[in-house]
Amino acid sequence: MIGASPAFPAPRHATTLITVGLYTSPPELIPDRYCIEILTGTDRFPCRAIRCSLSSVAMDDQFEGGGLCGAARFMATGQPKWVAWCHCQSCRRDSGAPVSVLAAFALAAYVVTKGEITKFGSSPGVYRGFCARCGSTLNCESNRLPTETHFHVGGFDQAARLWPTSHIFPEERLPWLGDPEGGGPGASQAPA
Repeated sequence: MIGASPAFPAPRHATTLITVGLYTSPPELIPDRYCIEILTGTDRFPCRAIRCSLSSVAMDDQFEGGGLCGAARFMATGQPKWVAWCHCQSCRRDSGAPVSVLAAFALAAYVVTKGEITKFGSSPGVYRGFCARCGSTLNCESNRLPTETHFHVGGFDQAARLWPTSHIFPEERLPWLGDPEGGGPGASQAPA
């Protein structure tokens, strides 16, 4: 029996919901999404697919955002897989910033709620998403990680909720940024 112990037996048919997919359509067109319901206390069919509404997700697990002009909007659901400082040259050129902060979500865990995210093939197998109206950088997807999308944290309405905890491509960091092992960008000594 999953999740049970002799001292605390699992209740018959207790459930846990796990989201398995969202669609890139306006939520008013797709009011429900599919979840997996894990049934404890049963040994024949331990799980089943059910429909669950967007309102069944805790507000702490919803991250809304969009471009500067508001023409493209999205919502990511669930906690990100990771949030990291990205020092790669491609992200620098895409964002115009010396370093980017990205939040990785499951590709199936976001929905475009208004407009569309236009894709640009920036390098073989890498697609960068942006608002076609104002050009705001929104996300990045790659064939190497086909089940993930990486959103630029600055595109989220409540970006302060997404704290970076690691660095990716630290070998490409600009020399005038602080030590990546020091916890984040910071001023360092300029060459003489």
